Amino acid sequence: MQLEDEIESFDATCAHLKLRIRSVSSVETASIDTEFIAEAICFRLFRVHERLLRSFFLHCCTQPVTLSGVQINSKLICPDTETAENILKGSGRFMEWGKSDEVKKISNLIFENGFPISDFILSNSQTMSDLHKIRNYIAHDSSEAKSKFVGVTRSYMRLEDAVPDQAGSFLLYRRRASESNVVTKLFGKVRQFSSHIQNL
Repeated sequence: MQLEDEIESFDATCAHLKLRIRSVSSVETASIDTEFIAEAICFRLFRVHERLLRSFFLHCCTQPVTLSGVQINSKLICPDTETAENILKGSGRFMEWGKSDEVKKISNLIFENGFPISDFILSNSQTMSDLHKIRNYIAHDSSEAKSKFVGVTRSYMRLEDAVPDQAGSFLLYRRRASESNVVTKLFGKVRQFSSHIQNL
């Protein structure tokens, strides 16, 4: 899929998720169902952001110019995205596009000053890292996933509040009744990713 098509798909998914977020956010008291939906929203948000970053990176390897027309100085210019992805995978089974630090390291090796991938990641690294850790806690029952999840919660919660056991409870958490919940805050940042890519 071309980057422009991936951006269109990303924006369409975000429009759909916005409606689901409004729905769960309008419920006064969280339930097992709303927590489950919040986790599903977070999982989908992670997946579409990962796809968008992958498509952006592969675009830079096949068409060395940004969507706004800025030249990309790349050491890897491939005839198609499949070739580029196979080279990037090397002997590994897959590239973990959700790990922004790893993607940034590779971009710094391939592109001059990492541009434009490093610029995108630098501006969005905290959001991407938080989303990755929350998603891992939803997907994996491990002490490492839990420890990283607890670390993320401290940026969004009041110190006196206990960390929820479930990611869904955390995603619906509000510091104050007048504030947006965590999933709304994360979504607000992630949905800007496509316009950021278009403006680089």
